[in-house]
Amino acid sequence: MAFASSSLAPCPWTSAGPDVEPIVFVGRTEGRIVAARGPTDFGWDPVFEADGFGQTYAEMDKDTKNTISHRYVGPEGRKRGHGFEE
Repeated sequence: MAFASSSLAPCPWTSAGPDVEPIVFVGRTEGRIVAARGPTDFGWDPVFEADGFGQTYAEMDKDTKNTISHRYVGPEGRKRGHGFEE
């Protein structure tokens, strides 16, 4: 079976409010699709290996995954870059 040599996990987030133009942030994690490894209880985590980690999302401890995840990166950029609060 052939797998992609590279892959991208995107997660767009948008911030807007009264008198504020919408700002779109896209959390991105670069990686590749691999043969399934680790627990199979959450979506495509067993087949996505983030660049530089040598583990799939499913194999990573949750703290590590949550600091590099595309779902984390988008909102963090929003908070850091533009003064919005959660």
